[in-house]
Amino acid sequence: MITVESVSKTYGRFGRKTRALDGVSLEVRRGETLGLIGPNGAGKTTLLSCLLGFLRPDSGSLAIEGRPVDDLWVRARTGYMPERLGFDRDLSGAAFLAVHWRLCGGDPAHARAEIQAAADRVGLDRSALGKKLRTYSRGMLQRIGMAQATLRNPALIRLSLHCGSPRSSPPGGAHLLAPPRGPPPPTSLHSGADAQLPSATTLVFASSTMPR
Repeated sequence: MITVESVSKTYGRFGRKTRALDGVSLEVRRGETLGLIGPNGAGKTTLLSCLLGFLRPDSGSLAIEGRPVDDLWVRARTGYMPERLGFDRDLSGAAFLAVHWRLCGGDPAHARAEIQAAADRVGLDRSALGKKLRTYSRGMLQRIGMAQATLRNPALIRLSLHCGSPRSSPPGGAHLLAPPRGPPPPTSLHSGADAQLPSATTLVFASSTMPR
């Protein structure tokens, strides 16, 4: 369970302050989907950053499965994809995922199979894995970014994706979510993709528009 209790966060100093979060409280249980919808500057990314342990709130508390959000147990079970992706564009898709497979403690002997499975989960054609990331479209980069966030079936997944305008289908965005399957972990999504995620997954997405 993700628990947020009376969380407030203010930016600025010297008399010029902006209250990004003002007493936010919520609970997200396994299998639930929570959408944080609001305009730019509404505090969506601030809340996600607090949940990731990147920012500390001025007041209130946050916990995941009863543990502090920056607990190593939580971080070891967390996959994350930011809205602005930074890739080594000279790497192939397979090499990129292989690096992240090793970073998350994956067995090198299983790397090839797990990389292909991750690509399948997000609807990325396996033939693209041999191509350099510099040749990928924005949608393909979003898919491979999500693929790395799902490696080793983390218990928590947080994705931050731009969902486009209300009239357009988001490129690699929340429309990519497919019916869950497989073994259960709890997942947090900061706007998600066409991934086949485990059945007890909790999805938390944030967007300035309602994803379709």
